[in-house]
Amino acid sequence: MKIFFAFFLLLIVTSCTPQVLGPPPNEVVATFLGHLQASEYYEADAFVIAESPVSFQDVEEEYRGIFHNLTYGEMTEIINGNYATVTVSITNVYFTTLMDSIINEIFHLIFTDITDVELTEIIETMLIERLNSDTSQYDRLTTEVTVNLMVFENYWRIIIDEPFADAMTGGLLTFVAEAQQS
Repeated sequence: MKIFFAFFLLLIVTSCTPQVLGPPPNEVVATFLGHLQASEYYEADAFVIAESPVSFQDVEEEYRGIFHNLTYGEMTEIINGNYATVTVSITNVYFTTLMDSIINEIFHLIFTDITDVELTEIIETMLIERLNSDTSQYDRLTTEVTVNLMVFENYWRIIIDEPFADAMTGGLLTFVAEAQQS
């Protein structure tokens, strides 16, 4: 009878716990970041939870160069049921120094008859050129970030939040927020 009870208890416990397929959270994050580095955005999106507000397929192709210089360090994962966190250090071109170099170069245009649309086009063109060229002259920003994951359809999926997106882009979101406050 005791064996039957133990077997029954084990059956209940295992049936309540969903089976997670695929790699563990730290491997999911590493694979995702690797796909970004390699410009494999459809593959990267496969590791993001469907309800995530960010889709890398939607990132305009010209701006994808921002991920070419992304590197990451060792990861620490904590699993709590269907949720997990992975702490990782991410380094990328520091977006503020990249934009500062562009603004310094075109500052004189502000005092001409150039329209806002033309100025924006010039800035975008310069940004794209710099992202897709040698970026070794720009500072790097290293951010330790906690990546949140959850089990979705029996696989670990990343929840892209603002701190993670900001770390991956070298502080782009922080730069935009500070520019809007000025």
